[in-house]
Amino acid sequence: MEYNPRTGQYRDDNGKVIPKTQILDTIEQERRILERKIEAHSQNLISNSIDEFEWERRIKRDLKESHLKMVALGAGGKDNISQRHRGQVGAALRQEYNALFDFRKKRQAGEISDRQLVARSKFYSRSLSQSYHRSEQLTRAQNGATLAKRTLDPTAKHCPECPGYSTRGKFVPIQNVVPPGTRCSCRGNCKCTVVYRVA
Repeated sequence: MEYNPRTGQYRDDNGKVIPKTQILDTIEQERRILERKIEAHSQNLISNSIDEFEWERRIKRDLKESHLKMVALGAGGKDNISQRHRGQVGAALRQEYNALFDFRKKRQAGEISDRQLVARSKFYSRSLSQSYHRSEQLTRAQNGATLAKRTLDPTAKHCPECPGYSTRGKFVPIQNVVPPGTRCSCRGNCKCTVVYRVA
C-alpha cells in the first residue's frame, strides 16, 4: 500500500484508492485478534497455567503491539510515526495499564469471578479505534489539513455523547473535532466518521 499525505488515502499496488470502509474493517479485524489473545490469557489464568502478574504482562504486551499498529495505520505507515504520535499513544497506553493494574488487584482480592474476568478483560480491545482516529487526526493536521467534519452513521445506534460531537455537516477547525471513540460511551463501537480538508 502507498499513502498519499495530502488526501490521507491509501492506494493498493494497482493504484486504486482503498475505501475508508476497508480501513475500518482492518481496525475491527485487529480488535478481534486482540480480543481473542486477551481471552486466551484469561483462560490460562483461570486454569492456573499463568499467575496474575504474567497475565497482566502478556496483556500489556499485546495492547502495545496492537495500538502501535493502529497508530501506524492512522499515520500512513510506520515511517510516518512522529514523536507526537508516540506521546499520544503512550498516554493512552498508560491509562490502559493503570486500569489493568487495578483490575489485577481486584482479581487477586477475590472481587472478580472467573466469568467476570473473561467478559470484562476483553473490553480492553475496544480502545484500538481511538488510537487510529487520534493518529489520523494528528497526521492530517501535520500534513496541512485545517478543517474537518464529523458525521453520524445513520444506521448506527449511538451513545448519548456522539450527537453532540457531530459538526452537522459543516467543516470546522480540525482542533474542534473530537476523534471517534474518544470521550464517549461507545468507545470502540463508535461508527462516526471524520472527513478532513486542506484549506
